[in-house]
Amino acid sequence: MLYFFQSLNNMKSQILSFLAIAMFAIACSNGGGEQTADTNDAMPTACECVDHYKNKDEAMIAKCAEARKEAAFETEFKKCQGAAITGADPDKVNVVDSNEMKIAVPADGTYMFSAEDSKVIWTGGKITGATHTGTIPMKSGLVTVENGVITNCKMVMDMTGIANTDLEDEESKGKLVAHLMSDDFFGVASNPEATYVFTSAEQMEGKTDVTGDLTIKGKSNPIVSNVIISKNGEIGCVVSGSMIFDRTDFDVRYGSGKFFDNLGDNMIKDDIIIKFSLKGAM
Repeated sequence: MLYFFQSLNNMKSQILSFLAIAMFAIACSNGGGEQTADTNDAMPTACECVDHYKNKDEAMIAKCAEARKEAAFETEFKKCQGAAITGADPDKVNVVDSNEMKIAVPADGTYMFSAEDSKVIWTGGKITGATHTGTIPMKSGLVTVENGVITNCKMVMDMTGIANTDLEDEESKGKLVAHLMSDDFFGVASNPEATYVFTSAEQMEGKTDVTGDLTIKGKSNPIVSNVIISKNGEIGCVVSGSMIFDRTDFDVRYGSGKFFDNLGDNMIKDDIIIKFSLKGAM
């Protein structure tokens, strides 16, 4: 009889141990499931939503649309939109109207561009569709603002620092840059700088069409650039925009179908795209 009760007690202990292990496993499983659901259902941040709209991610756009119903989230979303447009930090973008995207303009004054914080990006390509991209360092520059309108602007670019950013092979990259610096293209040894100097501006729907004289390889031509100017902090501004110019107008004729026949796939497009984000401070 004693043996029977001892066996019964042992069975109880085993059953209780089994139940404890099972309950622990279920608890862990539920916890893991809830964590996965939380991860999958996590709402994107305001700045992530800007990327989702840009990338046309329908599933995430639906979540962003729901989140934007909250006034605080919508304000942050507008700041992130402004940052994407201007290159400023989201926390330093001033949203005048959270329902309509309006970038706060900087205070009146003259702002000196920072060579270190400013970016100039070039893109050129072949007739086949292949492209190359790169950068040109800013050397100096300034912008003057009066009543929210640009009244003066100058950019000085250091052509001796022209670089390529899309090629990974260093030898190929070096050959391309050397060719761009040669007399076939920009003749950097004789023309180490390129400039863009303001001549007039027209304000349209929050953007500015700036006309200026672009000088490359010693030749100047009027070029229109599409610009947005915005406040960056209390004493700063960002001028961001783009321009397209025909390189042959500046005596850069290498590989141009305007001057050479039978180039085939080696023909290089005449248009060069310049995008810039220029940060300045008083």
